[in-house]
Amino acid sequence: MRLPLSKEHNVQNGERVENINYKPKTKVLLNWLAAILAVVLILVIYLPAKIWEQEQQIIQKGHKRMKTLAQTQKFYHQMTGSYLDDPEALVNVVSAVRDSNLADSNFTGEQEVYLNDDTFQVDVPTKFYRTFDTTFAMSYRREETITDTICTVLKWNESLADYDTLYVNAENLNQMKYDSLINKETQTRETTNTYYIRHYLDEKYTYRPITKTKYDIKVDSNSYKIIDPIDYVYKEPRYLVFNLKDSTHGYIKDGKPSWK
Repeated sequence: MRLPLSKEHNVQNGERVENINYKPKTKVLLNWLAAILAVVLILVIYLPAKIWEQEQQIIQKGHKRMKTLAQTQKFYHQMTGSYLDDPEALVNVVSAVRDSNLADSNFTGEQEVYLNDDTFQVDVPTKFYRTFDTTFAMSYRREETITDTICTVLKWNESLADYDTLYVNAENLNQMKYDSLINKETQTRETTNTYYIRHYLDEKYTYRPITKTKYDIKVDSNSYKIIDPIDYVYKEPRYLVFNLKDSTHGYIKDGKPSWK
């Protein structure tokens, strides 16, 4: 025979039932909380690494621009015997010389380059555009089939008192003296040639990345120094709670960078 339950016992049972009813909701809440914490943990690990990678890319881009300016300064000194402290004028003059030398093979030796209201006296090396392109441009190799026309010619040899038989490419035939043309034969051959993608020495090389502050160039008669213009830590917000940081990229003095 079962005894009637007391009021207190009923209350305790009621609380037990109520607790049992609330456990699934608590479990769901804890699962959501665990998922959120896992996502936050992943972001805390992933986002700083991504920002650090961006910071390294900015440094590398800055170093590349400074090296390009240094090489441009070297070309300018080769043609003028001096250095230029204006980075914008520097890249414009050297680019103008390259383009003029490519367009006109006679644009060599002592020439004048007009830039805005200034005139620059330059001594342009022969085929300067090739030196420019091989220094700055990206190269690629391509296999090609070349067709040659080979000419068989006779040329009198006085020492032997007889004719020599020579085989000459048709492109070079007008550069030699011969007595008679015997035969022409077409031949094909495979060759690999190197080509260069045009490099534009534009305004972006005159200033550092992200802050877009123009590089500072110090010059005298015998040397130059290209200096990153900022001397503080630049910060830019990323993902609400993080910062992208950038500081000075160093300098290049007479072709030697301050970084390794």
